[in-house]
Amino acid sequence: MARAQPGPITLRLLTTRDTTDRIDQAGEGRSARVESLRALAALAVFVGHAFSLSFGAQPGVFVGTKNQLVVGGGLGVFLFFTLSGYLLFLPFLRAQVGERPTVALADYARNRILRILPLYVVVVTVLSIVRPFDGQQSQWWRFALFVHNYSGTSSTFPDTPVWSLQVEAHYYLVLPLVAWLLVRVTRGSLRVTTVVLLAAAVVSYKLRVHGVQTSDSLGVLYGLYSLPGLLYLFISGMLLAVARVAIDRRAPAWMSRRVVGSSTVWLVAGLLLYLVMATRPQLTQTRLLPFAGFLVVAAAVLPLRGGVGVRALEWRPLALVGVASYSLYLWHVPILQVLSGTHAQVTNGVFAIVGDGIDFKLALLVGVLIVAPVTAASYFGVERPFLRLRKRWA
Repeated sequence: MARAQPGPITLRLLTTRDTTDRIDQAGEGRSARVESLRALAALAVFVGHAFSLSFGAQPGVFVGTKNQLVVGGGLGVFLFFTLSGYLLFLPFLRAQVGERPTVALADYARNRILRILPLYVVVVTVLSIVRPFDGQQSQWWRFALFVHNYSGTSSTFPDTPVWSLQVEAHYYLVLPLVAWLLVRVTRGSLRVTTVVLLAAAVVSYKLRVHGVQTSDSLGVLYGLYSLPGLLYLFISGMLLAVARVAIDRRAPAWMSRRVVGSSTVWLVAGLLLYLVMATRPQLTQTRLLPFAGFLVVAAAVLPLRGGVGVRALEWRPLALVGVASYSLYLWHVPILQVLSGTHAQVTNGVFAIVGDGIDFKLALLVGVLIVAPVTAASYFGVERPFLRLRKRWA
């Protein structure tokens, strides 16, 4: 890892090498702060889904500030995109500017496949047998090829959260090509890289806005549930990677300032933006999402001044939840659906809850009691064995 060059200021730079920021995942060291962010995002999504499913088809789930804040936990899914943008692009960027060897594409592909595919296959297979696709069995090939979002009848079957996995998988596929093109266009210049990424983010944002505003089913699907309309959120993380490389070269003067350089201030500001978005229309959320994700992830990964925010993210129990957050994310909705007797349905981009629902507190309590052991069994039984293969084959 490149170190910050001597500059006119003196401050302690936090890095992911700090011993308090390490957590084990299948024998590999991970940033506790990053895993805690995964945990917070997954738990927020869990609570939001528990609330909306417990309401069932009853009107009023989005009425009132309290309800909006709880349901707004579903915004946590977008934080995963910013995290992926930063974590996966950073090695390519470091190679681009000559700070590390070129990323081996075979290793990159193997790591991505072992990270996402085994559990995805298990979940889709189990749910297609235990709770069929509500008449959509014939569309199994869409899930096998990660194109289920491009059909208005399969984007939420058999498990609502799988829509985001298609977006993630497509980002994994295009990132090496994007990195290669950036090398050709920017020739290692961080400033040019920033300009190119911002331009791409504007185009993606326009597609997203079109998806929010249009009544055309094709525009909705491609603007709301596909990589083109969500790329700008990944780019917020990619821009964070650019910032990290720049800071490692020379720490800017503002990092020494008590408020602006505080990781806690960045974290709180980002979380407040999420709270604001939860009570605002979807178009406002679309505008604020990249900034909220940027601030929250920056608090965890940039070498800002330490504080209570960073220490909270280094809390090991929370980070351990993050280690198994992928299992939590994929299994919680089917369990909540069985408990509540309801399910989410997206038809041609229109979201709806079908069913009568149950008491929210009961759904949350029983959901936790069931989801927790299922998550642990899924992580240790499915995820960890394949993640260990990743280390063994490296």
